[in-house]
Amino acid sequence: TLKFENLKEILFKNNKDILSAESKVTSSNLNLKSLQSKWYPRLSLNSSGSPKYVSGFTKNNLSNNTSSKQLQNNISANFEWEIYNPSRIPDIKEGFYNLEISKLDLEKLKRDLYLETISQYFLIKKIIQDINISKEALKVSKVSLSEAEEKLQAGIGNKLEVLEAKTQLKRDQLRLIK
Repeated sequence: TLKFENLKEILFKNNKDILSAESKVTSSNLNLKSLQSKWYPRLSLNSSGSPKYVSGFTKNNLSNNTSSKQLQNNISANFEWEIYNPSRIPDIKEGFYNLEISKLDLEKLKRDLYLETISQYFLIKKIIQDINISKEALKVSKVSLSEAEEKLQAGIGNKLEVLEAKTQLKRDQLRLIK
């Protein structure tokens, strides 16, 4: 059976709208970090090939050392730092506000879905209670009809009481169907 205490957990577990909103919050957070990184210097390392170790031997009668060994590496480094860039402050503020908006949207979505779920939960509980009440009323109407028929057979009742009991039984049956 579904319990009230489990509603929030069940609702938030695999809801696609909530997962989408959480993804938007994560995206906004990463965007803000990317914008904040404009304050810091950037270092780029480039390599146009893998390091090579070349060794060779040359026969030369004039020299004792005829071997050659070389280490070749093509690496370049680029260091950039924009000291003055007035456009980054509004960009960072915009990123921060977008993150706050996405967090608030997530909380609003969670709250709205939870309130809607609570409403539906209590509506279902009310319907179940109405069905149980209608079943009990139907039992009472059947007992009332049988008592009215017994009174009529015993001579102390009249046909009007039996007719009223039958009418009430039909009303209770209709209420149970609705």
